[in-house]
Amino acid sequence: MVRMGAKNIKSEDDISGGKRPLPGRYHCVVKHVDESFEKVDKVVVTFEVLAGTTPDQQGREIVEYYACTEKALPRLTRLAIVTGVLQPGEAERDVEFTPAIGAHLMVEVEENKYTKQDGTEVETVRIGYMGMWSLGNDEVKEVPKDQQAIDLWRNSGFGGGAAEVATQQQAAPQQAPEAPAPAASTWDNL
Repeated sequence: MVRMGAKNIKSEDDISGGKRPLPGRYHCVVKHVDESFEKVDKVVVTFEVLAGTTPDQQGREIVEYYACTEKALPRLTRLAIVTGVLQPGEAERDVEFTPAIGAHLMVEVEENKYTKQDGTEVETVRIGYMGMWSLGNDEVKEVPKDQQAIDLWRNSGFGGGAAEVATQQQAAPQQAPEAPAPAASTWDNL
């Protein structure tokens, strides 16, 4: 038995699941990370849209699954660097992604159409294979950003991943914040 109610609902049309963002480029925050490998053998990351090229997408979320296979490792490495949990030039080590919660980054959301094994056609969205950048990357400089959220993040002491800092130092060395030191961690499935 499940206890629930429908006090403020007038019809089934008032109920909808969490909408995913439409295709576009977005300033996002890492909202949740599941690296338990209990449900799937992947790192599962939930991103929340703060601003972007497609209007009215703020607050929408997209969940992305990052495989830990040798073939997919470059994608996971890019995510680690963009979120600051791995620093450019750092030696090989076990990496934990939970410290990325709260990190800001830019992502590209693209259409994803495929056919399931049962023949069902699916139309959804996903983050592009290498569609992740630090906030200061020239590739995404024209993408709208939520400056207030960025300021709060940086002032919290957690903001400014290594990739973002390096990009900003090239543009304006005197204005770049310091990158946080990577946390020591273990992760058995790399």
